[in-house]
Amino acid sequence: MSDYSVLGVGVGPANLSLAALLEPHAIRSLFLSEQKKFSWHAGFQTSNSNLQVSFLKDLVTPADPSSKHTFLSYLKSCGRLYSFIHAEFARVQRAEFADYLDWVAQQLTCLQFGSRVREIDFFDGRFAVRTDCESFSARDIVVGTGGRPNIPSWATAGHERVVHSARYSEIRDLAVGRRVCVIGGGQSGAEVALDLLESEERRPLSIRWISRRPNLLPLDESAFSNEWFRPSYAMAFHGLSSGDRESALRDQYLASNGISPDLLLKLYQRIYSLRYIEKQPAAICICPGRTVQSLRARADGLHVGTDDLEANTVADLVILCTGWVSELPSCMTPLLDRIDGHKLGVDGNFPVKADFSVCWDGPAANRIFAQNAAMHSHGVADPNLSIVAWRSAVIANAIARRRLYDVRDDALLEWRRSAQKIPEPREAAIL
Repeated sequence: MSDYSVLGVGVGPANLSLAALLEPHAIRSLFLSEQKKFSWHAGFQTSNSNLQVSFLKDLVTPADPSSKHTFLSYLKSCGRLYSFIHAEFARVQRAEFADYLDWVAQQLTCLQFGSRVREIDFFDGRFAVRTDCESFSARDIVVGTGGRPNIPSWATAGHERVVHSARYSEIRDLAVGRRVCVIGGGQSGAEVALDLLESEERRPLSIRWISRRPNLLPLDESAFSNEWFRPSYAMAFHGLSSGDRESALRDQYLASNGISPDLLLKLYQRIYSLRYIEKQPAAICICPGRTVQSLRARADGLHVGTDDLEANTVADLVILCTGWVSELPSCMTPLLDRIDGHKLGVDGNFPVKADFSVCWDGPAANRIFAQNAAMHSHGVADPNLSIVAWRSAVIANAIARRRLYDVRDDALLEWRRSAQKIPEPREAAIL
């Protein structure tokens, strides 16, 4: 049985960032993924799929700008750094960032794909990790399996023509010449709607876009709102009461869940062209302020019922742009009863310490770290790319028991004093 200082479950951007930051240091680490190869949002790529954050908030730059795994290093290695600079992109295409992530993954030797973790338990001071073919032990573990598509309760019966946007690339051609209903008024809904409208040859017969939001609302990306997406605020947020945290997250909703203003403008201009120039007024109908209540398959199509009886829809294809939800992977089941607040685990709301370790009843020397599962404790930026590198640096310091990276952050705003601080790593031998 191979033994490691830290074993990661899942290889998405979060654990890929941690692996890249651990690589230069003498720490035995292994990251397992059930995927056959690295993939990031492979099922959802359109010509309008762009990052909503700066490319400088990549896997490593905010923690270590000198790392060989930066986005700029990727551009240089591909021979297109000058072209990228001259192109003056306002936003990086998600497809290019996905290629950057894959480039980093190919450089790291501590990643193992095609290994599904079946069970994690704890015996004799070590975590025991079992896959389909192998067993490992580790002092610490890091769970970074990401979320799963959020399927609303009214859609759980399932239907081959009701699909989540995570599979949009697979089912795009099913929309051609058919009645399509898009549900969800955020960024992915806008990207899907615009993609469906762009090509005359591949356009649906009609699109009905339903959202609970009162309008198509823009992303709040002003400079001061972006202060919520930095380490100093994550730590201040961690020190708030649970009630104040919930209130803050409601106030900050559009800072992470709004639609990019440039995408909204493209969409508006496309609808204008269809309605007034191409004389296709029925191409799309946008229905804000409606809540979907039912979905039934009948002979004439899929009937989507809302709380507005006049806005009910019959469609041939329903695309759910309803986001993602965090959940603990099933391999953690043997440890659930040892984790504080385990009954909240279905929502990912375990008590998480300042260093992103989960509160559990095991030895203090053995820790379970949570990636992308701490929005309730560290704020709106946690599931976002903005603090991935910083969070990984915090976890790397905790794993190493010494300061590998400087995680301090000098904020421009004076937030309420946090009751919690990231504990200083204790010097210890790396096992």
